[in-house]
Amino acid sequence: MQSKKPADSEVTAYQMVMPSHLNGGWCLFGGQLMSWIDLAAGAAACRHSGGQILTAACEVRFLSPARTGDLLKLAAKLSFAGESSMEVLVRVSRGPDTVALARVTLVAVDNDGRPRPTPSLLPCTEGEKRDYAFAQRRYLKRKQAKS
Repeated sequence: MQSKKPADSEVTAYQMVMPSHLNGGWCLFGGQLMSWIDLAAGAAACRHSGGQILTAACEVRFLSPARTGDLLKLAAKLSFAGESSMEVLVRVSRGPDTVALARVTLVAVDNDGRPRPTPSLLPCTEGEKRDYAFAQRRYLKRKQAKS
């Protein structure tokens, strides 16, 4: 299986915050944002793996509130690919401001829902190499904890 670069599966999506997306404090409901993050990360992982994926874990840092009328940009990019799992970094921004940062772990699965191989990731830029090294450490730590 041929390696892929992070740019090969990068996804950018946009979402407009509407009144139905708000919580009781008139800010974007965190669960709604997590759903949008999961969709963007899933699209990037699907492009990388070439098939079905499942979300295994998600870590989100909410940094700034979003309100009605805000146009949010979700930029999703793979930071690591293991045997069947992938880590996708998602940055949610409103103009120059970062609203949230997320790290999503997804698994490539076959038609029976079993893990299947995914292409390795070939980081190119210094930033991609740094993200890959950190993600690889987290991946190895998770594998070690399982055994």
